[in-house]
Amino acid sequence: MTNRYRLVLLAALAVAGLPACSASSNAPSTPELSKVAVLLRTYFIPLRPEIKLGPKHPALDRFQFNGYLPGGQDGKAQLRSLSARYTLKDLAYQYSDSRRMEEGKEAVLQMGFGEPIQVKVGDLAKAGGALIADFNITVGQRELVHRKIPFKPGDCLLFAGRLDTRLPILSVFSVEIRRFPENQVAAFQDFMLQPRRDSEAFAPPQPAQRNQEPYLPGVGDVTMPELTSKQTAAYPDVARAQKLEGDVIVEVVVDREGKVTNPRVITPASIFDASALEAAATYRYKPATKNGQPVAVTMNIIIVYKLTLKSAELRRRPTVVKGRS
Repeated sequence: MTNRYRLVLLAALAVAGLPACSASSNAPSTPELSKVAVLLRTYFIPLRPEIKLGPKHPALDRFQFNGYLPGGQDGKAQLRSLSARYTLKDLAYQYSDSRRMEEGKEAVLQMGFGEPIQVKVGDLAKAGGALIADFNITVGQRELVHRKIPFKPGDCLLFAGRLDTRLPILSVFSVEIRRFPENQVAAFQDFMLQPRRDSEAFAPPQPAQRNQEPYLPGVGDVTMPELTSKQTAAYPDVARAQKLEGDVIVEVVVDREGKVTNPRVITPASIFDASALEAAATYRYKPATKNGQPVAVTMNIIIVYKLTLKSAELRRRPTVVKGRS
């Protein structure tokens, strides 16, 4: 091929490509598609005489927006950052949740520690080089925070203080909002799975199994006993007349036949103790097993006395607390 022929061919190709380049430059730009997700983490510290608060702890008379923290941290790294920021060496992890924020809708994250707690995030919008969103935090029917707050992409917003001044608990909430382009599916899914990783990272170590009966149910190769029957506890007349409510935890041994033995109350003494012991003695189980053979196990039964229930009926929740001797 001669040099002249090569030049003619290159010129023809260049001319042929011009319309396509022109059409591309004049075409309207496609709006950036993205997914938005919200990650909530909560931490707490009990306000007891033996717990020392540092000089920079959050307000004790209110719950409010409290600034920013860099995002992208795992739960344990964030806890260390918050402990240093608020000088709260005993600050502890409590809860995590994540939600996708649909366009035009709120992301609602909620939990129930006593009264239901809701954290709503909505109206996400751009504000110059930053973002702005509407934050609403309620406890039961009480609204603690409702305001629009600007933040930079990558920021984690902090809310701290006392959710209820009647309760001796100081709380810290972190809210991280992330926007993921549609092609970052793996990053989005990874962010949404953060609560699961938090629960695994902060889970207490499994207790060591005892080397003889009664074993700990649900530990190692010892199965959980299955409740088969029980009788309703009697609400004490004196307690009903005084409109008293309460919870009683009864520690029991469920023997190899599924019968309850050795019941004892492990909560502070109350007017409900006798009723709770009588009720716990009526519980029957399909026994726990170890290597396929029935074994005795230690477990706790929680009996709840609430006046809101019909007549003398009680709501009872049998529960195992692992590791309690």
